[in-house]
Amino acid sequence: MREHGVGPDDFEHMVAVTANGENRLTGAEQSMPDINMRYLLAVSLLDGDLTFEAGHDVQRMNDPKVVEITSRIEVRADPSLVTPESPRQGVIEFTTKDGREFRDHVVVVRGAMESPLTSDEVEAKERDLLTGVLGQERTDQLIAAIWDLESLKSVRDLRPLLSL
Repeated sequence: MREHGVGPDDFEHMVAVTANGENRLTGAEQSMPDINMRYLLAVSLLDGDLTFEAGHDVQRMNDPKVVEITSRIEVRADPSLVTPESPRQGVIEFTTKDGREFRDHVVVVRGAMESPLTSDEVEAKERDLLTGVLGQERTDQLIAAIWDLESLKSVRDLRPLLSL
């Protein structure tokens, strides 16, 4: 989406290809949003990203806009995507309303050892996960303390930032 400047208004159809395709855990009938592949793709398309909150929003699974988009997402299996070098590959094929087609084959999942997250990416991910639990101020303090661990007198100094 970022690379080609396309979004939900351009979306006509999507095919997601994984080694196993859909199964009872990740399929369209899955009522848990965080493992329903079509739901996660639809919300990512609508929001431009996937947050922890959106990925766990049971009510949003019934949002008419989400349901409509999920109905245009197809999931297929391609067992050849599992290789010893890269066992978690995936392909997304995106077709726009005006007929343009885009394809992205992810060989190494972002965040894997072979494609590690940058420090900024780790911080953004942790900020998303922590803010809902700790609040913005405590999250900022905790992240600042972690980036400056060597200046702490004791790891116990982190405890007040982690306690609710």
